[in-house]
Amino acid sequence: MILNHILMKVNSKKSLDRIYKLLFNHLYEGLSAVIIALLIALSATKAIGDFGNYYYGSLFLLDGSWGPWVFDTASFNLKIYELGQRNYFLDYTPVPPFSALLYIPFVFSPIAKAKLLWNIINGILLLLIFKKLYHSFNIPKYVLFSFFILLIIPLRNNFYEGQSYVLICFLLLEGLLQYLKGKTWIMALTWAICIHLKISPIIVVFFLLFNQSYKALLYLLSSVSLIFIISIPFVGSQVWIIYLTEILTRLANGEINNPYALNYQSMQVLLKTLFVSDSHFNPQAAFHAPWLYDKLVQLFKLTLMLFGIAFTVGQHSKQEKFAIWILILLLVSGYGNSFSLLFLLFPLTFFYEKFLPLNIFQKFGIVILFLIVVMPFYWFQSWPFPFRFLRLYSLLAILIILYRISEIHIYKPLFLVVIFIFFIPTSKHLNSGYNLLNSNSPLLVYDFSIEGHQLKLNYFDFNGPNIKLIKLPYHASKTLVLSDTVLSWRRVKRICVNDSEEYFLSDQNRGVGFYTIYKTKCSNNH
Repeated sequence: MILNHILMKVNSKKSLDRIYKLLFNHLYEGLSAVIIALLIALSATKAIGDFGNYYYGSLFLLDGSWGPWVFDTASFNLKIYELGQRNYFLDYTPVPPFSALLYIPFVFSPIAKAKLLWNIINGILLLLIFKKLYHSFNIPKYVLFSFFILLIIPLRNNFYEGQSYVLICFLLLEGLLQYLKGKTWIMALTWAICIHLKISPIIVVFFLLFNQSYKALLYLLSSVSLIFIISIPFVGSQVWIIYLTEILTRLANGEINNPYALNYQSMQVLLKTLFVSDSHFNPQAAFHAPWLYDKLVQLFKLTLMLFGIAFTVGQHSKQEKFAIWILILLLVSGYGNSFSLLFLLFPLTFFYEKFLPLNIFQKFGIVILFLIVVMPFYWFQSWPFPFRFLRLYSLLAILIILYRISEIHIYKPLFLVVIFIFFIPTSKHLNSGYNLLNSNSPLLVYDFSIEGHQLKLNYFDFNGPNIKLIKLPYHASKTLVLSDTVLSWRRVKRICVNDSEEYFLSDQNRGVGFYTIYKTKCSNNH
């Protein structure tokens, strides 16, 4: 009996040891799961956010009303308003047409439940990401958990908005793992889906090209083309034509709603704020030199490409080469956002060992840089102009540190690039009239009319459709509508007043469908 009692104590002690060991081994997963669950629960109390773009795009595809008009931001918002949705402001232009197919299963539930389900799925995918990083690359769990905490604000914003960046990170990682295993077809399919969800992951093409993985590149391009062809009967060829020929060009120029938005934290916004004046968004530009803005943007992007190429052809691991291109993706984009900062998981994971030999002060400096990157941009909104872009500067500093550590040189080709950019044509900037609206005017104007002494603006904001009246300096005794038509996805309207002043809508050099009103002289042959 005494022996049995002793054996029970020994067994219970071993059991406790096993329990303690089990709890310790899964401590970080448990903490991560609890935090993710909390963020998902909090997201259920927020507005529909960007999830509304995906949800309603798929809903319109399913009910047969889908068409090129979804790229007209006002039409898209007004249609949703008619369905009874409130407290939202959406913009479908950054969303590739294929996404309308992916989100169809979610439209069979009310949007609040659909967003919650979407976030739960993404929460599970996030845990799988950390599991894959731990098992595939032997990253210590406490290191992964540190990265998780560092990226908590971008992650929170992803859940609050119902964004798709967690899914994209999962697919990018899965594609990389399959690529490292030599399973290029699976890699190609996962990365092709990424590209059809957000166009920015197309940068992996350069990773494959300059890593001389030509077979994998061929598979990837074939998969992208295959998904494109399969989607045409469902989303329509006209939608794809408009997206590929017009929308993508505008997105490349950073033209999403406000092209001067501080939250983009991009080099394009910084340079545009300096060198391109706009009476609505940027009335106090230091200079007005659009040609200089274009050349500097071209120089910046080509310099980033040079660095990526030099790093890729050097003696580095494939995952490090992949991570460099992801970091370049964050810098080259004209409309960076908090959500996309989740991509930092790749540079953090694959480069953290590079920083271990550094002294304590250098390590502290790098930690500060990463902290600045993930801080909310509005913390610096009231600072003097040059200091409002601390996220951009910090990302650049991280890239420069990696450049120095990697011991590569791009000075000679950079000199050729400086000469080459002078042969690249500059983009056209609107000079055909005076922008009538100032910085206090509504962002999304979609129609206007002139009556007597008043200019009536029809606009849409977070509260729905509204009207604003602006007093004119004269009485409009004679008005002639020169054109007022809505094409497949764009509104064209021109009004001549008193045979002298012409008012017209234009969204050139701003977000697609985010019109402003210009004033110029009436032509004699109207």
